[in-house]
Amino acid sequence: MLERSQQAFEAWRAADNEARAKEARLAQAWQGFFAHESPAPPEKLFLEVSRARTQANAKLAQAIARMGAQLKADHPR
Repeated sequence: MLERSQQAFEAWRAADNEARAKEARLAQAWQGFFAHESPAPPEKLFLEVSRARTQANAKLAQAIARMGAQLKADHPR
């Protein structure tokens, strides 16, 4: 069970890193737009960022659930 908790945690970290990278791309695109150096970010980028963050949040919820189950299994009342 510990291995599953660790796998869930690592899956969340990977998804979170991916979401952060896409969020950074979006922030950079907005900075270019506000500096009058580039057009506004494309809708596709918004969708990618939203999808990546939603997936990362779902994986976080799974990791928390698995770690909670692990904690209960390791320390029954």
